[in-house]
Amino acid sequence: MSASPDRPNGQAELSPGDLIESGRAFHRQGRLDDAERLYSQALARDGESAEAHDLLAVIAGQRGKFSEAIAGFKRAVSLGGLTPERCYNLAEAHRLAGDFRGALAAYNQALALNAGFIDAYRDCADAAKEEAAKAKAAGDSVSARQLQKLAAHYLKGLGLALFRAERQADTIKAYEEAISLDPENVELHQLLGVELDNQRRLPEAEAALRRAIALDPSSPACRNNLGVVLARQDRRDEAAAEFRRALEIDPDFEDARTNLAGLEAPADPAAQGGGA
Repeated sequence: MSASPDRPNGQAELSPGDLIESGRAFHRQGRLDDAERLYSQALARDGESAEAHDLLAVIAGQRGKFSEAIAGFKRAVSLGGLTPERCYNLAEAHRLAGDFRGALAAYNQALALNAGFIDAYRDCADAAKEEAAKAKAAGDSVSARQLQKLAAHYLKGLGLALFRAERQADTIKAYEEAISLDPENVELHQLLGVELDNQRRLPEAEAALRRAIALDPSSPACRNNLGVVLARQDRRDEAAAEFRRALEIDPDFEDARTNLAGLEAPADPAAQGGGA
């Protein structure tokens, strides 16, 4: 819906929705005063407009009025309900106001509503990194380490969201950044190894999975994934050894059993009824 071009000066005749759409056009152009005027007019005609409260809060945030922005976003939520975007905007306002706990809670709400919200993962990780840097500067190494691990957690989520969005190169970057913050995290090394394998960057995948195994030799999944990477490099004996180790750790691990059976099948395609 948009304002009618036949009545450029007839703002009083426009509905709240028309005023908001006209305000959005000004907002996109960076004309904050004009946008704010139209949003305020919309709110004057419909005091229960969650959208008008939301957009006025955005402008407040852009002007550095973070307390006003937080109040506006909360009012929008109370009127229109939780949405990922409202929660994200609220989180950003808390973050810019220096309220990390408030920001974290709102980021988590946004992600609970939309598990694929890439910007929420990225910005929450950045907020945790900022807090870690503050803690380190204050000499609080324990809190700094905890906050780095928290940032790595959200970077892992970012990597998974990017994977689902088929952004492979960015997926790897997210996992690598997470590992730089939490280098002893087995799951991160394994996720990186699997994604490198997906992209057939086999030597790098092998290195990542061997690091995961060095951290947790008892992980059957890491052993199995390493076996897959070795098999792709035609290192069949080494691959079979890893599949067997996985089965020694977990005799019910069907993926490892299937992969081992595939390696031990007759090499002649006619004898095995087709390729692996």
